[in-house]
Amino acid sequence: VMYTDGVTEAMDPEGRLFTLERLLTCLRGPPASSAEEVAERIGLAVARFADGAPPSDDVTTVVLRYLGSRADFCQDGNQTASP
Repeated sequence: VMYTDGVTEAMDPEGRLFTLERLLTCLRGPPASSAEEVAERIGLAVARFADGAPPSDDVTTVVLRYLGSRADFCQDGNQTASP
């Protein structure tokens, strides 16, 4: 997970910050089925926390899912086994 400081520094209407601790709590939730689900979970958590307060910075999240080493793939690009 990569994110800009706009995620952890997102503010609620009272000016409190989202913080790294809240982000980590969000990531410690139930396992996600995809990288997209993790990004959506973070975005929803930040939006709920902000509760309508306008963003003071960009809020960007990039989530990657590791699928294994190249040895785990056939020459045709198909995966040989589930990661």
